Amino acid sequence: MTEAAAEKARQGLMREALADVLLDRAVWTNARLTAGRQHGVDLHEETITQDLLLDIARALPDLQIKTYTRAQEARIGGDWQWDWWFGGYRWFGLRLQAKRLKRIRRKVLGYDLGYRVGARRTRQVDLLTEGARRDSMDAAYVLYNGPDLDLRFDWVCHRLPASAPFFGVSILPAEVARQLADANTRDLTTVAGHARPWSCLATCPLGGCTNQGPWRRWPPDDWPDGVERDLAEQVAASFHRIAMQSRYRQDWGPQQEQQLYQRVQAATTPDRSQYIHQLLETGNIAAAPRQVMAVTIFDETRRRA
Repeated sequence: MTEAAAEKARQGLMREALADVLLDRAVWTNARLTAGRQHGVDLHEETITQDLLLDIARALPDLQIKTYTRAQEARIGGDWQWDWWFGGYRWFGLRLQAKRLKRIRRKVLGYDLGYRVGARRTRQVDLLTEGARRDSMDAAYVLYNGPDLDLRFDWVCHRLPASAPFFGVSILPAEVARQLADANTRDLTTVAGHARPWSCLATCPLGGCTNQGPWRRWPPDDWPDGVERDLAEQVAASFHRIAMQSRYRQDWGPQQEQQLYQRVQAATTPDRSQYIHQLLETGNIAAAPRQVMAVTIFDETRRRA
């Protein structure tokens, strides 16, 4: 994995290289959680996330990845939050929070999307969503899936065959997670049907996760501004497409494609955020929001300089 992905990065195939790494780490996560179960070791979200931090940074040196981590003692409640920033002609930020697949009720497997923290018992999904909005970025859950993963859900992806290892790490937009938490639908079958393999963030040859209907190849050549799509905009488009599919499913046409374009333009900015400026200048993660335990910057701008 590492050598093949690194070679793609050296050739300038950044999106493909990132997709390879994300897919490989999903397979690893599923195997790691399975091994933990077999040996009686209960792996928590933070442990898996720290391993992923290191592996992604090591695998793609030509993408100019910079990772910053905060001391464990400095945590401010709740689970680990991890910021991703993609830099190119524009910038796209995504705040991630991890959840493991586990038993949420007797005989029911799912994800604790309704988890509450603090003296006020505030829902974590609300803190995640609202905090990301204040920092002008999007938010998502990364779902870690081990030996309990049952594939009897709506596997929508037609890029990858249905496989537990490919779904070892999946991604669920926080706006969708919030709707599921509001409806108290946190079971595996429902949540997984809205999630996607996290490698879909980086590459997908289709304009949607179906081989039926009027989906177009991605990215479309006739987007209004005609600007070359860079990694930041490609990832933003993939992410917002996943979120929109929860609403539109098969009902997709020119209106939805225009809406996707507008969402991508709103989600990406001409320049990085102020705290990313400070991080790159000083290396001091204290510039990041206090609840964020790690920041990874995928910076194409330095590579092109």
